Amino acid sequence: MSHETSTLSDRTRRWATVVLALLFVAGWAVLMFVMSPDELVDSLGVEQAFVVVFLLGVIGALASMTTFSTYPAIVTFAVGGMNLPGLVLVTALGLTVGDWLFYSLVTRVKGLVGGKLRDRTQRLERWLDGLPHRRVQVVTFVWVGLLPLANNILTGALAIGGYHFRRIVVPIALGNTVFPAGVAILATQGVELYS
Repeated sequence: MSHETSTLSDRTRRWATVVLALLFVAGWAVLMFVMSPDELVDSLGVEQAFVVVFLLGVIGALASMTTFSTYPAIVTFAVGGMNLPGLVLVTALGLTVGDWLFYSLVTRVKGLVGGKLRDRTQRLERWLDGLPHRRVQVVTFVWVGLLPLANNILTGALAIGGYHFRRIVVPIALGNTVFPAGVAILATQGVELYS
């Protein structure tokens, strides 16, 4: 019975995350009908907009589905005239902090597993130990910086496999800079192209 309860709790938590992400994106879309990006940036102010983007990055990186709520905000603030290098750096910092928090959480939870799952994590650890560090770093950068995939899948696997975060923090931070920069640049160029 307790296994069913924990499964129901996990399922409810996953659905809640998805619903909250969808509500955020829908709310953001409605907000964009009511206010232009310029008006939003003006009403928030630059400092508060940076705080919002940072917090969205941290929260987005903690939950796989909510990462996608970070990017509508980046687009809105970029199109609203915020300083692109500042916007990208604050977003990258927020995403990297969130990735680190997620990695730390998985590392702590990993110690609680046993049985077959423990055997699988040990196999993953041995496999990761056999890989050259540069290869893992390149794959990490490509995953985070060039692919529209949730970072949690990769950072979770690396945490479970016992790979040290200090070995991947640079490629994660660079990837968390490159992808939002691409999104922001494409958004501003797209608006300029069609206006």
